Amino acid sequence: MLARRLFAAALFVLPVLAGSAALAAPSLEGVNLGESASGPKLKAADLKGRVVVFEYWGQHCGPCLASVPHLASIQAKYPYKSLLVVANQCQGGDAANAAKVWADHQGGPKVAVVNGGNLPGANVSGIPRVFVFDAFGKCVFEGSPMDGKFDAAIEAAARSSPSAAVLAKLEAARTMAKDLFGNAIAEDLMPAAMRIADTAQSSEDACRMLEKYTRAKDPKLAEQAKFMLETFNKAVAGKYAAAAAKVADEPAEAWSAVDATAKWAPQSPESAKARADMSKWMRDPANLKELAADKLWLGLKTQAAKIDFEKHPEAKPTNQMESDLRKLIKEHPQSKALAKARQTAAGWKLDPETGRTEPSKAASKSAAKPAALGASAK
Repeated sequence: MLARRLFAAALFVLPVLAGSAALAAPSLEGVNLGESASGPKLKAADLKGRVVVFEYWGQHCGPCLASVPHLASIQAKYPYKSLLVVANQCQGGDAANAAKVWADHQGGPKVAVVNGGNLPGANVSGIPRVFVFDAFGKCVFEGSPMDGKFDAAIEAAARSSPSAAVLAKLEAARTMAKDLFGNAIAEDLMPAAMRIADTAQSSEDACRMLEKYTRAKDPKLAEQAKFMLETFNKAVAGKYAAAAAKVADEPAEAWSAVDATAKWAPQSPESAKARADMSKWMRDPANLKELAADKLWLGLKTQAAKIDFEKHPEAKPTNQMESDLRKLIKEHPQSKALAKARQTAAGWKLDPETGRTEPSKAASKSAAKPAALGASAK
């Protein structure tokens, strides 16, 4: 009887939350972690890439207090790098009292106990109420911590959690997608957005996916898919325009940019146009010579960057650097590329006129050699 009364009371402890409009789905985006009471002090960013158990509990709620040891055992079972438990005390009072109540009920120090937090989209009318999010931030369970499906949901989420490296790559792809298309990307469109935003791979299949969504029954989804395709085509055109602006002074980088963009967006009308323009430009023998010289210059810059003379003053230019600079001097004496190379060759410890290791360095080396055997000292 007492347990039933306590549970009935627990249904009415959150009048503000119960009266608020429910969002589309519980989400960790914009989560409020309230005031830290005990355990690890978390920031919202700490929840990314981890399985998250977020529970609403109260210091005056019998069923909540009965579930405290169970919640503590979950965090004890999993390392922080893969799972975090957030115990959100929501029945008023200060953080110090919440910490005391938690400790008095075998909560232990491992769980992040917070006071007065909130989970966007959570429609909580009674406590205890627990939410489980997988490592991608999707809510995979919502209900009572006494529900047998609760533990199963945690185990399934933990098993499917990818490695840290994979998560970092996915997070980077999401960031690129948001940079290209804005923050309000519908989840149905996010896979295509992530694929398209990765300029290192072909976007052809992802664009086909977006084309299908432009005919979706949901008008908002169809409208966003159309907007994304338009944004993508503008981005492709922008990349080609930037490459075209470099043709005169940096033809090797321009051609490399055109080639990379064509691989990223082979289906775009801009690809054919840009390739035609570049092919026309390359039919001029003078341009071809400048392109060959600029490729040598680009190679020199790449090799010099790898050595990084500023951080490693003891480093020596590679044989390839000497060879490429000598070839540039011999075969392309009037090129823009050689003029640029000569401006920086001394910084590479190469003679800008001969392409060899600086004479001053060679002289200092020979001066450091010991005198020949049998030579008399003067």
